[in-house]
Amino acid sequence: MRTSNYGYETAVYADSPNTARYAGMNSMRLQSSVLLISGAIAGVGGAMYVVGPAGKVDPGLLQIGLGYAGIVVAMLMASADVKSQMFEFTLAPPDQLD
Repeated sequence: MRTSNYGYETAVYADSPNTARYAGMNSMRLQSSVLLISGAIAGVGGAMYVVGPAGKVDPGLLQIGLGYAGIVVAMLMASADVKSQMFEFTLAPPDQLD
């Protein structure tokens, strides 16, 4: 990513969207492509988690409610302070993540 034009544009846009627009970068195209790529990676990861090593869907796995905990953690990480990071482990303690 660091040596490609796309990676450079992404880094510039992440640092300062106004600077990227001033430099002539298409900010809407860049933002849309980053969102699509990261969503695709998250979707593949979620599918791999649900399907699991058995290669089939386990209906019991879908009922544990990790989606709601993920939403809460994502909202808390918007502030990204130490208190919110400590609160995350109360939602999913490390011994339950295995």
